[in-house]
Amino acid sequence: MCCRSNSALFVPQAGGSARSIAYSLVALAFLFAVALVNASGLTTTQQQNAPLSSSEAYQKLAVKAANGEYDEKQAQADLVAEGKVDEYAARQELQKIAEKAKKSGKDPSKEQNPSGTGDWDFGAVYAGNTYKANYPLENGCKVGQQVTITYPTRLPLTGPTTVEVPAKSKIDVPMALKFPPPQEAAFVGQNTMCKIMADVLVSVHPELKRVENTPAGKYTYICHQMQRVYTVSLCLYNLKPPDNGGGGGGGKPKKKTPACARLWYSDQFFPTKEIRAPEDCRDEIRDSSHEFFDLMMKPVRAADPGKWAWLPDAAAIDRMSVHQLLTLKQVALEDIGKGSK
Repeated sequence: MCCRSNSALFVPQAGGSARSIAYSLVALAFLFAVALVNASGLTTTQQQNAPLSSSEAYQKLAVKAANGEYDEKQAQADLVAEGKVDEYAARQELQKIAEKAKKSGKDPSKEQNPSGTGDWDFGAVYAGNTYKANYPLENGCKVGQQVTITYPTRLPLTGPTTVEVPAKSKIDVPMALKFPPPQEAAFVGQNTMCKIMADVLVSVHPELKRVENTPAGKYTYICHQMQRVYTVSLCLYNLKPPDNGGGGGGGKPKKKTPACARLWYSDQFFPTKEIRAPEDCRDEIRDSSHEFFDLMMKPVRAADPGKWAWLPDAAAIDRMSVHQLLTLKQVALEDIGKGSK
């Protein structure tokens, strides 16, 4: 019995050769591949001919671009996923729109709050004294923000935990640092070594959105979440402070210079990208030396002027090198230590 078809392809008879079956399968696979290629070509042609206005993804991206916001990778992903228009041509047009918007001054990336880290050095702090300081908060976004502040757990720095910062503005947040009073007053010859302490203060700006009506359409402006981390450091003296109340840098957070702080407090130097040699710390070491010799050593000097006549005065401190200042500080501390035994 024969079961041949009238079509070009045939179904082999029962018991047909393996070769005939293989040929049939190859022919079927070929026709299927041709059909896929034709369909693909048709789709590509349709995309090339389709107007950009027919793409919902393009319309949304165009509104962002007209307001200076354009992410090429995201645009490519959105256009390819939708598959309605030629994504390359669409991206070229979007880039032109974004460039024109930025030339006119529209750039959302400049209306954000940059994250980062910094250092806030209070310097020498005496137990029992209150040190007032201001923490600067800046909001570069187009919307007001409620900033949350998390305080150090190992340092008694206090202040508000939430602060309202208007759009495009900067405010100072009042804070205070105070350790409990010392158990006993300092006496002449007592070891005046301070205890280095540090912890972090964190401020978090939340993400906020605002829908704006623009000539290109409704645009959603996003103020991205931001976090700043400051390392708060100090050297605590559990002693009665000098007549002027002692040091206490306080003020506002400043650029981080851990290499110079380590050099002053521990006489160890580790270079960084900014601080390559000990002499690069001259300004900081000089300021710390004025605080140490002019203020902290004042009551010791007054008790025995002759013994401490070798200590440098303010003018001499300004002329000395970093090495000389560190050496004199170490000698002074050693002499004080001997006197307290």
